[in-house]
Amino acid sequence: MKTSMKFTLFLIFISMISCSKSVEKEEVRSESLVEPTMEAAPGNLITISEAKEKIENFNKTHPDELGEEYAMRTWISIEELKAYIQFIESESAKKNIPVSGIDFIYSQQEKAEPGSKNPGNKNYKLTLMMAPTYSDGNGNIAFDPIYSTNKNPKKLKDLLDKTPETDSMQREKGAPPSSIGNRLNTCPSLCN
Repeated sequence: MKTSMKFTLFLIFISMISCSKSVEKEEVRSESLVEPTMEAAPGNLITISEAKEKIENFNKTHPDELGEEYAMRTWISIEELKAYIQFIESESAKKNIPVSGIDFIYSQQEKAEPGSKNPGNKNYKLTLMMAPTYSDGNGNIAFDPIYSTNKNPKKLKDLLDKTPETDSMQREKGAPPSSIGNRLNTCPSLCN
């Protein structure tokens, strides 16, 4: 009888310990479900109503350019975006030029007549190009670190002004690429 009483007390003790550990695990799980704080949120976030207003402004002004979901848009994978940022920071650091940001430049893949309609981005594909920027104290200026020299950023505008209208001849002759990002998996244009 004494042995069975000790065994019963032992089982009760073990049950109590396992119950308390379950409660601790549940508390840990519930703590991990706590909503993140907004401490680290960037200062450029807007409200959903502001986003809706801006999308409606675009859609009303450009009724033939509506996107499939809520507006004309361009999607870029986070991996490609991170790789691009890493590349431009690395190339710029080699030339001692601090990168201040990225210019997103609207462009289109194919030629079209001025004022051409482009419903759903089907007639000619609109896309974005990216170029790193540096600050000159007055603003942020797009530049190309590949064509820059030490502490002397080569402005993208100057490079574009000096380049012939088409680059196909340069590509055929094996001209080096620029730091302009465009061959990305973007959507629309190259939706997968």
